[in-house]
Amino acid sequence: MSAFTFYPGNPGGAYKKNDVAFLISVILLWGLGIFTLIIATPDTARRIFNKKYYFVVRQLSWSLVAFIAFTVFSALPISFIRKHLKAFVLSIMLLCLLTFIPGIGLEKNGATRWIMIPHVVRFQPSEFAKIAVVLYLANLFDKYLDEQEDGQKNFLYPLFGLLAFVGVIILQKDFSTGVFVF
Repeated sequence: MSAFTFYPGNPGGAYKKNDVAFLISVILLWGLGIFTLIIATPDTARRIFNKKYYFVVRQLSWSLVAFIAFTVFSALPISFIRKHLKAFVLSIMLLCLLTFIPGIGLEKNGATRWIMIPHVVRFQPSEFAKIAVVLYLANLFDKYLDEQEDGQKNFLYPLFGLLAFVGVIILQKDFSTGVFVF
């Protein structure tokens, strides 16, 4: 990030101020989402799961997991993230491919986009692919920012990585997430 600055004269790595307005916006949007769930889902949750606030409790529990992950990742130095980025991206790609293995991948409505660990958790690896693609592309763009190589070569590396993720996600019959990742 040597060439990138938030403000002229302030290198990105040296800028330590917290963005309070952004944090408040995120908290307000999160709160609006929880409020919407509280208002809109009790009847459906009671009818399907016999629990009035099933969806609210589930969203709050995943919000807690996300907050812990956010806190951990915000404390990690960028050098640590870059050092382990290749393993992270390859792990997410492997998880996306595991959905095709019977017994691991869960098929619903003709699509195999879920991984189920019995009695523990069920999740979509393509949700983690969104994070992996952003980190992968940001790292590559930063890496090639100062290099004066052929522009087409710099364009192809990010494109191949992006298309690999999008291709696997579309093969899972999850077109909307594939388009979103692209």
